Amino acid sequence: MIPLQEFRKSLGSKVNEFTEQQILKLRDDMDTMAGILFKMWLKDRNEKRSEAPISQASKEKSNML
Repeated sequence: MIPLQEFRKSLGSKVNEFTEQQILKLRDDMDTMAGILFKMWLKDRNEKRSEAPISQASKEKSNML
């Protein structure tokens, strides 16, 4: 999770529009969203890897075993 001070800086001039409690909730919500997006990306990447055709090098390597 991003440190609070760094998160506050990332809000720029908008930081003054929020209470401390709102800033903490926003940071937590954004951290949760980032986790969800990362898991979705990882799942998609792994699915694409399993669907990819086996390269010639991989075939030769498996034949050597």
